[in-house]
Amino acid sequence: MRVLPFLLLTSSLWSHADYQVDANLGVLTPGVVQVSGTTAAVEIDPGPPPVVIGGRNNASFARGLALVETLNWGNEFVMQFEVKEPSIISLTSITIEGDPDFFLLESLATEFDPNLSKEVATGAIGLAYLDGEPPTTETIATIRPGVYYLSVENFDGPDGNLTPGDSSFSIGISINSASRQSLAIDLGAIALTNEPFTLDTAGSAFDTAVAVYDQDGQLLTQNDNAPNSTHSLVTFDQGLPNGLYFVVLAGGDVSFGPNLVVTPGGETGDWVLNFPPNGNYPSGSEQKATASGSEDTESPIFFFTVSSPPIDWIDLGQVALVDEVFTIDTLGSDIDTVIGLFDRKGTFLTANDDISAEVLQSALTFRPGLAAGDYFLAVGGFPTVFNDGFAAFMAPEADTTESGRVVLNHPEQGGVAAKNIDIASGEQQWFRFTVVENYSEDAEIKIVSIDFDPEAQQFTVAWESDLPGPFNIHVGTAAELEAAALTPDTMLDLALSGVNSPAVVTVPPSKQGARQLFLQVAR
Repeated sequence: MRVLPFLLLTSSLWSHADYQVDANLGVLTPGVVQVSGTTAAVEIDPGPPPVVIGGRNNASFARGLALVETLNWGNEFVMQFEVKEPSIISLTSITIEGDPDFFLLESLATEFDPNLSKEVATGAIGLAYLDGEPPTTETIATIRPGVYYLSVENFDGPDGNLTPGDSSFSIGISINSASRQSLAIDLGAIALTNEPFTLDTAGSAFDTAVAVYDQDGQLLTQNDNAPNSTHSLVTFDQGLPNGLYFVVLAGGDVSFGPNLVVTPGGETGDWVLNFPPNGNYPSGSEQKATASGSEDTESPIFFFTVSSPPIDWIDLGQVALVDEVFTIDTLGSDIDTVIGLFDRKGTFLTANDDISAEVLQSALTFRPGLAAGDYFLAVGGFPTVFNDGFAAFMAPEADTTESGRVVLNHPEQGGVAAKNIDIASGEQQWFRFTVVENYSEDAEIKIVSIDFDPEAQQFTVAWESDLPGPFNIHVGTAAELEAAALTPDTMLDLALSGVNSPAVVTVPPSKQGARQLFLQVAR
């Protein structure tokens, strides 16, 4: 272990602006560095002018970390450091006084958020609480080579707290080498199962090449130059099966091997990767600059999810208009709940466990609302966790989740509604809701064409609807259709889920050879 002294970088008094660095830890290499300090203002030189470190409150909140919006962080002490290779950053508490929390930042930028009415950090990429009895260790992030900042922030509590305090800390910062694959940029869920999509590098400043791999590292496809371009284009006309996939972007004329291996020497510069937009990337693109040097900086790696929507959900209907503030919560439930939100493609957007330390039910408040479209909500007992691809499951370290009656309160046109359900241990209940431009009372689904290929045993069906997708397609025999007609809301057997018009439906083997078949398109 080596202990580094703090190197003063700033001497200004408190001001409401971007973060300011109080100490420079220099370049951190694999090993452990012990640091200590306080969030309170400390005069280290009486001057004149006096030199003060700490004691500033330049941001009360951090964007992008799924924090409860009514909570606040006060005075901070900011440390700068640099890593020269891909690294896993972990923190271990030695002594803790007060309630400090540890935010990892990739920039010092802050801005005022008018919806939260508070100054927020815009560069936060990781958070460690270290709330257990020392020594407590938490991994805060895996990072690329570059300059980063660790801001130790005093937790001030909920909105309205008039007695903020300060915290003192002594911690060890552990640096461990990371693999290239662990640095992959998460694009979220970009497509549904068998939904066509493309990836391209249009807008990049150099001749590119891209390759797509499955989660086992098997090379699926690659492209150097798109037609009439030095940029790259990969098209999946039939989509992909649900699962996790990797993309490697490199300079032109490189060779791609198994397990994401790229021959060195490709061009570098400003790159752009374009892909289908989702809730985390509404623009549908990610862009950064690379520089010549190590392989990990020359060839950025990404991963994305192709997912299938949950089969069984409760439809909440149209709950809000675009950009309308609304809340969905589980107040009134008998158990400690957790709720998670996904977009229509399965990108995990946000979650909430407890409304407060005293209220163990969950709430999601959308301010200033959501974009138009379908969303999925999963509700489970504590400790349920979530991930891309409509993943909702019991936390790996748990033996069981809480079970019992759950109340889901949600807005609907003209008021508020509640759903009462029973959730068993280890299970989750799914809901779907829609955010619309304008409420529609009489939206319908109209099939406009249908063709059948007897050799392939496939229907191609197209439809029109005022409702947003995705849709489900059901198929059944004449007898099954007659039976379904006798029971309201009964569906035929599910043949395809989460699709938009037009769609190709393969007849299930059990129904091939039937004299008549019926297709049913539904939301």
